Amino acid sequence: MSCKGLFGQEAWIRYISENEMPVLRDTVAKLEQIAKDDTASLSQLGQAILHDHGLTARILRIANSACYNRGRQQVTTVSRAVVMLGFKAIKQICITAQMLDTLLADQRMDPNVYQRLVLLIARSLLAGMLVKKLLHKSDADTQEEYFLAALMRRLGEAAFWRSNSDVAIFLDEKLRFAEQHHKSTEYQHSLIRDLLGTSFERMSQGLAASWHLGSTVEASLADDPENNYLMRALLLADGLSAELISMHPNGKKKQQYEAKIGQLLGVGPQTVEKEIQSCQQGTIELMHAYGAGRLVKYLNVKDVVLPAEADSSVSNEALQLKILHELTNMAVEKVDINMVMHSALEGIYRGIGMDTVLIFMLTRDRRGLKPRFVSGKDSVHLKDDFEVAIGREQNLFTHCLQSFEPIWCRSHHDKWQRFISAKLLKLTPESGFFIAPLAVEKRSIGLVYADRKLGHIELEETSFVAFQHFVQQTNLCLTKMMHPNG
Repeated sequence: MSCKGLFGQEAWIRYISENEMPVLRDTVAKLEQIAKDDTASLSQLGQAILHDHGLTARILRIANSACYNRGRQQVTTVSRAVVMLGFKAIKQICITAQMLDTLLADQRMDPNVYQRLVLLIARSLLAGMLVKKLLHKSDADTQEEYFLAALMRRLGEAAFWRSNSDVAIFLDEKLRFAEQHHKSTEYQHSLIRDLLGTSFERMSQGLAASWHLGSTVEASLADDPENNYLMRALLLADGLSAELISMHPNGKKKQQYEAKIGQLLGVGPQTVEKEIQSCQQGTIELMHAYGAGRLVKYLNVKDVVLPAEADSSVSNEALQLKILHELTNMAVEKVDINMVMHSALEGIYRGIGMDTVLIFMLTRDRRGLKPRFVSGKDSVHLKDDFEVAIGREQNLFTHCLQSFEPIWCRSHHDKWQRFISAKLLKLTPESGFFIAPLAVEKRSIGLVYADRKLGHIELEETSFVAFQHFVQQTNLCLTKMMHPNG
């Protein structure tokens, strides 16, 4: 790829945003938009994640890793992971996962450029783990905030090497020559500035500002960062990670960083060494959880302890049982009702393998059904458009609510044809759908809908039975929660 003609901070930021990392940029923007809605951020975040099966799997692996789940019960659903970890942790995980996907997507790179890239990524992940260790007395949100800041400090440089452009290959040759001849760091920085018209730090600064990566990331990249405990911890973690993961390590610098970390923590050299080893092991586990195990060899750890491989081949039936069990426990735990709804939706969506799942709630006047919880492609449009009137017309949804019976509508032309209103005809697929009433003590409060409108797999009896189990368990859970002494 040719990047000739690109010169200066703005040109490189625009190129990276539009050509190298548009998906990561859009992910950050989406998460920022969700974060602004205080009332719906967690639920919206959970639903956004469900549509990406790879991201769902990684979040569950990370939520169950030693870094986040110290002896607690296994987390089965994204819904619980979001509540357990909190918005900042899930946001950080989503950004990290997307960043790793973007940067490591193409291994057919110039081998020297690729080595620079993977060393940089490994360094950034280790820096994130080190800063969390240094901030162990701070709250979880602060730790996640500074993990992300450590990760993003090298974003501009990582994006540049990821381009694998003729400019990147040429600069790598220049830098390798300078390193082999022990040229100063300032000399190497001048090579970068002369060729690119900016520095890697300026590129990261510009990306942090234009992508709205947050005040902590921007503050860490400032020309004169604040001299407080949090920022000192971040800069020490970043500096030490560079010496631990380097093609040309400097033993004296490493000792200096370790001494400063000892002062910051108030501990001796031996304790510092143990903490560093703990961080390295935690980074190894994190790399595997993110599906980036290939980075482990760049950590320069002699006795690598590989994490136990999680069984990723869980059958749909096993997943259904796990989520049904989780729903059962929720009635005893007295969790928020929204959590019950999200878990039921997730069980149907992931466990049964549906393309669209909606949980409708009755309007206050009981004359309509409005989607409250939605999972599927174009979920925003579904939530806005899929409203059903039940007060004046006798349609299939009305019949389901009144009869308290689950219904499998096999097509628009089966025995339920006369109940398919013009609006339902427009909103539901010809291939059919499942519906079942949400009810507490023979009083309908809503309705659950599911379909496979994408047509990859046809609806079948086993899926309908599983769908009924989830709705029945949800109804039992709601009844128990609303009448705990009943």
